[in-house]
Amino acid sequence: MAKRLFILTFYLSISVVALAQTDIHGFVKLRSGQGIDFASVIVSPITSPKTILGSTFTAENGSFRLNVSSDCDSLILKASSMEISPTTIAIPNRSGAYDIIVEERVIGLREVVVKAKKIYAQGDTINYNVVSFLSQSDQSVADVLRKMPGITVSEAGQVSYQGKPIKNFYIEGLDLMKGHYGIATNNIDPHSIATVQVLENHQDIKALKDNGVDMLHVDVMDAHFVPNLTFGPDFIKAMHKTTDMPLDIHLMVEDPALIINRFDIRKGDIISSHVELNLDFKALAQSIHEQGGRFGLAVNPETDIEKLEPFLGSLDTVTLMLVHPGYAGAKMVEGIMSKVEKTRKFLDSRGYSNILISVDGSVNKERAHAMAEMGADIFVGGTAGIYRKGMELSETVPQMREAIDF
Repeated sequence: MAKRLFILTFYLSISVVALAQTDIHGFVKLRSGQGIDFASVIVSPITSPKTILGSTFTAENGSFRLNVSSDCDSLILKASSMEISPTTIAIPNRSGAYDIIVEERVIGLREVVVKAKKIYAQGDTINYNVVSFLSQSDQSVADVLRKMPGITVSEAGQVSYQGKPIKNFYIEGLDLMKGHYGIATNNIDPHSIATVQVLENHQDIKALKDNGVDMLHVDVMDAHFVPNLTFGPDFIKAMHKTTDMPLDIHLMVEDPALIINRFDIRKGDIISSHVELNLDFKALAQSIHEQGGRFGLAVNPETDIEKLEPFLGSLDTVTLMLVHPGYAGAKMVEGIMSKVEKTRKFLDSRGYSNILISVDGSVNKERAHAMAEMGADIFVGGTAGIYRKGMELSETVPQMREAIDF
């Protein structure tokens, strides 16, 4: 029986920093003059708006600085974040100060969140809707936790519930810190977290591993390659301190080479970029391999697998996206599962049977079993197969394990 890997999913974000020659600086701010912190700023040639020449995030006062190189006469600056409406301005291609005046965004998502319950119970789990307690002045998770009824946080970051110190505090469904909450509560950006959970009968990472999870999957998004942002690189470092389980880090970013050194790559980790980026993946793979990691390329549903051909000698894995990437819970593309068998034949016929096939997106136990028979090796479990309403991870993880081991 072939050994197949099962990976549990959750989501992180990353700051992207770009470098080059033309000095562009300024502020992202409201008409009132208030600067917007941690807004994404990208610069593109006006003749090719989808081409990213450089990108960065604003500082606390809304300031940004980019250096780019382009022979285009004019450039486009675009600012975006969860708090503002995406705003684009055209500027001449010369060094100078260029402010981006933006409007605060009032979107349906925030309205829906406001209507949701601030606190709700599921069995022995107490769920807190973070946005219901969040304010713009909050700098860390600890600032938000202190507003939640029943929760107190010490200066060192120790969390207590109903006056009793707790051993396990979950973020996005996983207990990452094993009691060392100061690392998370005093450092993680609270704007990146949707829900926190307090559990009396917990399942920690060791329990997940014992139940059959082989790796932990992390989606890293920059709001450019995909229209979403999630956590930061400090979370990956915290995970490495907490568990010896390898990470499967999926980089959904425009320029992975700019950020790859910000991750603490550990032996056995898989770092995947997207073949659609048309980058020098051989150099990127070499950098990852030198750090003891494994390199993979992800393929979007509409992309032909033949695009992988020039890079097969550098690959350890191929990830087939079964959904359009960017959000959890997306619907599987109709007919996409047949791509698994096609990819296995493609790799084997070229002498690369050693390359593992990973499947990501709307993977439940029935689909996982079918794709295992087609030749898939790695199965990324998320909302479709693992985080099931009314079911514990101790139930769903073994079910997925059973589906792929035969």
